[in-house]
Amino acid sequence: YPVGSWVELNTGERGMVTEVNPIHALRPSVKLIWDATHQRYPTPLLVSLAAPATGPQRTIVCTLDPIQDDVDVHPYLEEHD
Repeated sequence: YPVGSWVELNTGERGMVTEVNPIHALRPSVKLIWDATHQRYPTPLLVSLAAPATGPQRTIVCTLDPIQDDVDVHPYLEEHD
């Protein structure tokens, strides 16, 4: 998944890919912006999908169009730089 991709996880959370994982391409780092009910987190959560999980393993189920979700990913990209 390229950096900047807007994705939905198996948990229902949505976020933006912030870093690719060269070893496990399907397990990038994701900045979670929305929770499972599609409400914005007060502070985005940065998670590595490759990290061992203490609960259910988060996985990407699909990519989405941020425009349809009315999300501007640019501020989150600038935050990451």
